[in-house]
Amino acid sequence: KSNKIGFFIKVIPQREEGDVTVAFKLRHDFRNLAAPIRPTEEGEATSEAIWLTHHVELSLGPLAT
Repeated sequence: KSNKIGFFIKVIPQREEGDVTVAFKLRHDFRNLAAPIRPTEEGEATSEAIWLTHHVELSLGPLAT
C-alpha cells in the first residue's frame, strides 16, 4: 500500500519577473510495516509510529506574463 497527498498552490508573485519557487515543510507519521517486528509478550505485533519531517522546495518555472 502507498499513501498519496495532493494540494493546490496559489502563488502571489513578489517580483515582476523571474522563476517561481515555493518551499514548505511536510510532517507525517510513519510506521514501518515491512520490517520484521518482534511480538510483544501478549503475542501481538506492534509498530511504533515515528514522525518524519521533509523540507520540500519546488521550482515551478518562470513567472507567467
